[in-house]
Amino acid sequence: ELFILEMHCYHMTIYISFLLYVLALVLGMP
Repeated sequence: ELFILEMHCYHMTIYISFLLYVLALVLGMP
């Protein structure tokens, strides 16, 4: 149970980081 929760948090962190990366690319475009 704890392992699954940790994996969920891990994937959420990657997902949020990916969204921020895409957002930075979009905002960085002229």
